[in-house]
Order: sequence, then structure tokens, then C-alpha cells
Amino acid sequence: MRTLIFDLSNIMYLSGYRQDPLVDNDSAAEELAERAAVYMRTWYRMFSPDRFIFACDASSYWRKDIFPDYKAHRQEDTLKRLVRRAIGHYKTKHIKHCLEHDGCEADDVIYALTQYLPGHKIIVSSDKDFEQLMNDQVWLFDPRTQTYRRPAQNVKFDLFLKCIRGDRGDNIPSAYPRVLTKRLKLIFENEQERQKMFDQPHPAGGKIQNHFERNQRLIDLSNIPEHLEEALKIKIKTVWA
Repeated sequence: MRTLIFDLSNIMYLSGYRQDPLVDNDSAAEELAERAAVYMRTWYRMFSPDRFIFACDASSYWRKDIFPDYKAHRQEDTLKRLVRRAIGHYKTKHIKHCLEHDGCEADDVIYALTQYLPGHKIIVSSDKDFEQLMNDQVWLFDPRTQTYRRPAQNVKFDLFLKCIRGDRGDNIPSAYPRVLTKRLKLIFENEQERQKMFDQPHPAGGKIQNHFERNQRLIDLSNIPEHLEEALKIKIKTVWA
């Protein structure tokens, strides 16, 4: 069984960057939704899956509850409004293939699909965060480059590094500013050195460990709250498993 998982918002944004002129109205939203649909039909024919699912964002999400500045730098603009309207059009037509849950982002939906949906899964998204989910049964296809992403050689270290560095795209600050990757590699491999680092004060207050653990909750997709994961699990097993 092969399942194609579309990161709907990501694909809409990639399609929206090509739209000219960029205006926010129903006609432009329908045009954007159709352009995205053409791309997704192309990938559907390419992969010939047994089924496909559109992973969707809810209107609010749990990460902002633990870190209000999460994605706070993303300003409301014409593209954002247009994409939101286009997604609304698309979901109206294809709601039976959409999966979302209150409080969850598409990232959480995709994580749950990779954990609880049997068979081979192909994620279609340019978001590098999904690299942490890759294995023999979960592949990541980048629609920008039209290629599969290669699995990292050391997934655990890469995730540790990202939790240290933070994520500018999501407005997640660094847990340990101005430290070399070579140094972090040694720290990662040595528990005593890691604890020494965690005990150091952070410029913004508190210890580095506090900031690292906050970033870990925001970045490591397996840290979805248990009640949300359980709700998604039930939806997946009820409808698609």
C-alpha cells in the first residue's frame, strides 16, 4: 500500500509565488487552487499511489501556546491571504481527502500519518523538517527540485543541532548562540560535556537547557501533545488504516 501525503499549505505557497498579478479575491484564489491541483495531479500520476491525503493546518496550533512568538514574524500580506482563501476553496471540493485537527499544524498531521498509517508513505513538501521522519517506509519528495531528499547520515545529531540553532523560518531563537558545529558534535557525543553546556546561562535568561528543551518541543515532531496525537491516531485508523 502506497500513500501520497500532500503538505497542502506548502504546495499552495509554492504555487502562489508564481501567480502574477498577486491579488486577494475569489477569482485569484480559484486560479491558485487550480494551479496547485495541476501540480498535484502530475505527482499523483508520477507516483501512482493507492491513496492520497491532504495534510492541513488548523486555524490555531499548540506550539503558540508554549511559545507565543512562534511564527510571530510572519506578517499578514496579500500572498498569505490569497493562499488561505485558495486552501478554503480546495478543501471545500476535496474535504474527504483532507486531514486536520484543532490545535494541529500539517506537520503534526504528517507526523501522525507516518506513525500510524501502514505501508509506504511519500511526503510531498519542500519543508526540511520532515527529514527527521524519513526511513525505508517514509520518503520525502521536494516539489521545488522535483527530487527525493536523501536521508541524513545522523538523524539524531541533525535534530540536536537544529534544536540548538533554532529555526529562523519559524522564529525559534538559538538555544546556544555562536557555537561551532564541530564543538556541538563533541558535546553531542559526550554526556558530561552536554550537561556542562546545558548548565551555562543563556544571554536571554535562564540556562541553555531551558532554551534547548523549549526548542526541542517546538522542532522535534515527536513532541506533539499526547491528547492531540491520540486524536489524530483515532482519525487515521478510523478512515484510512
